[in-house]
Amino acid sequence: MDEYEKKFADYCKSKELFFEPLYFEGSTHSVAEAANVAGCTAEDLVKNICLLTRSGGLVVAVLRGDLRLDKAKLEQLVGERLSFCPVEQVLEKTGYPAGGVPSLGLNGRVFVDLLVVERGVVLCGGGSSKSLARVRASDVVGDSGAVVADLVKR
Repeated sequence: MDEYEKKFADYCKSKELFFEPLYFEGSTHSVAEAANVAGCTAEDLVKNICLLTRSGGLVVAVLRGDLRLDKAKLEQLVGERLSFCPVEQVLEKTGYPAGGVPSLGLNGRVFVDLLVVERGVVLCGGGSSKSLARVRASDVVGDSGAVVADLVKR
């Protein structure tokens, strides 16, 4: 367990949130890699897309792994234009490295797609690019006070 995986596990324990950590030899950085090493489909995974406001504030969109973000929908909800967070800033903004950002314990404004909420339990980043965690979709919403909305490109 690396320092970020431990940080995530400690956070979940301190908040008494359900989580089941999963550690792998292979990479979980991308949805395709995560689905491959976890033996699941992209639908079972959630991805956390990190964006920034003009002033540098973090906005996180949580989507099912098989879907694409409609950035215009998210910008309308936020009320301003957003830019994708550069990979080199993800650690600074989230506290976790890119490819391992969990869906719990997020800083900033969090928006969760409607289809994530329907899932019950989902697999999210586990703190590193070699880990995932099973978490409750309801905890993803409740932990961050997320806004639930249609965020998917159709």
